[in-house]
Amino acid sequence: MRQPYTTKADIFSMSIIVWEVVTRVLTGKYMAPYSEHKNLVFDFQIIIQTAKNGLRPTVPAGCPESLKQLMVTCWDRDPEMRYTCPQMIEKFKEIEKEYKENMKDWDDRITVPPSPASSN
Repeated sequence: MRQPYTTKADIFSMSIIVWEVVTRVLTGKYMAPYSEHKNLVFDFQIIIQTAKNGLRPTVPAGCPESLKQLMVTCWDRDPEMRYTCPQMIEKFKEIEKEYKENMKDWDDRITVPPSPASSN
């Protein structure tokens, strides 16, 4: 069933970007969205699995629950269940407050990639 384009599609896209950032911070390496699904080789396969079957990237282990909930809500199959832009801004403010209150716990989850060896 086709639905008209709304800003809720942008919210979905933003959730994928949040996933990319969170995954990079928690794992120390870049992973393309959906790359854990080795059977999906072509972009059109991802589009079909996402739109028709509700496939979403796997939330990385160690992800704080508030960030996980933000992503899951923003990529909900039902666009009407996704946050609006003002709601996302408010959620980010809440997450920032939570981070400041639990900084050590959150920082302990970060994987810092090894720096490349100096050529000097």
